[in-house]
Amino acid sequence: DREVDPEEFIRMMNTTGFRH
Repeated sequence: DREVDPEEFIRMMNTTGFRH
């Protein structure tokens, strides 16, 4: 598995949140 950075994780969460 690839290690994901906290900032990148939050960035993805924000992106999905805005797209919802």
